[in-house]
Amino acid sequence: MRVWTKLASLLVVLVLLPSAVAAQAPPIRVGGNIAAPTRTKYVSPVYPAEAANARLRGMVIVEVTVNEQGRVANARILRGIAMLDTAALDAVRQWEYEPTLLNGRPVPVILTATVDFAPSADGKSSPPQPAASPTPIEVGSLDPMRGAHRRSHSMFRSLTDEEAARDPYLLAGGRAGVVQLGLSAEGLYRRITRERTQVVDLQTSGQFTPAILVLPAAGAEQPSLRVRFSTGQQARVSSIEVLDDRYRTATGLGVGTTYAEIFQQAKGAPPTLIAADEGVYAITPEMSFLLDFKAPHGSADTPPAVPVTARVVSVFVPRP
Repeated sequence: MRVWTKLASLLVVLVLLPSAVAAQAPPIRVGGNIAAPTRTKYVSPVYPAEAANARLRGMVIVEVTVNEQGRVANARILRGIAMLDTAALDAVRQWEYEPTLLNGRPVPVILTATVDFAPSADGKSSPPQPAASPTPIEVGSLDPMRGAHRRSHSMFRSLTDEEAARDPYLLAGGRAGVVQLGLSAEGLYRRITRERTQVVDLQTSGQFTPAILVLPAAGAEQPSLRVRFSTGQQARVSSIEVLDDRYRTATGLGVGTTYAEIFQQAKGAPPTLIAADEGVYAITPEMSFLLDFKAPHGSADTPPAVPVTARVVSVFVPRP
């Protein structure tokens, strides 16, 4: 009888083991092949009385863990404002998302969200309003190696090494954290350990370009950055492509940002849109943003409109 009892217990363990392992699977960070989930429920943050009296405005950046059901399981401040952090977390914890599927099964994910505090008459913060009239798309091919910022230069100054070290995920002109345009490979390895890098050849416009993938941690599968190098005797960093949603501009733009947010921040200078095989690029003086929307090729006089819900899948850092 005891033998049968032990066998029955073992069968129960074997049956429950796969689901238990799945339940313990760590969340996957959004970026690369993992698209940011669509938010299905938005709750506006409520201003604290002291912040409202001080007419305090600003943006709080939050790292959010979303579970398999699309609910927020955890939220923590990445870049905050002391008087607004609690209100931001209280709101974000009530948000809901569409579940993220990997191989047909829902998985937990980590993403970066921004909470913009722009007070309205009722003392709450409203979500960004959709853009009404996007700039017409220029149909063509964009080579990020040759630069998409001929129209204008970055309006942001370059960071010093000390500033980059203090905020390793801040995007600014010519830099993504500690990685900087113009660095040699040796200079890059002085700032990023070799265990967190992988040397590859990337194909751009039919040509192979030497590149280094910067990983978020040793052994990680998804890179945080694709760092391309110029060819020649003195190879230097010529392009930085950002795939990790932790990297953000000072105004909160990055991977996972919607086109509506980019358009809203552009104000009097709407983004230039260029359709390429990999998607549509929204080009601002700040950065080049590759969207997950693919426009059909056609006449530039009658371009398709980019939906305001299109999201950024990667960011190209311009020269300062």
